[in-house]
Amino acid sequence: MLDLFRTGEFDENYDNLDHSDQIKVDKVLIKLREQGDHVGKELHYSFLREKRIGGKRLYFLLYLDLHAILMLFITNKKMQQCTIDRVLSELPNYERFVREQLQENTTS
Repeated sequence: MLDLFRTGEFDENYDNLDHSDQIKVDKVLIKLREQGDHVGKELHYSFLREKRIGGKRLYFLLYLDLHAILMLFITNKKMQQCTIDRVLSELPNYERFVREQLQENTTS
């Protein structure tokens, strides 16, 4: 099973969804923890993924070497390229965040 982490922006996006969409996202999160590398479409790199849910897209990073997933954003198709560009420009920060979260989990 993979550790699952969420950015603040992911949580904000999630909170703005209606209840039925939140339920769909919750189901995807469960599936991700169990089968992370088999969920979603690869975008440019095997570790950058997108999972479509209706008209929305969940963006996440797989860190299989760390046994972790970082949920990044929930957006729409219109924002796809902007979102991908942003993720790629922030990769070192995201990895640092995941490592810090894992460190906190082991010291708690």
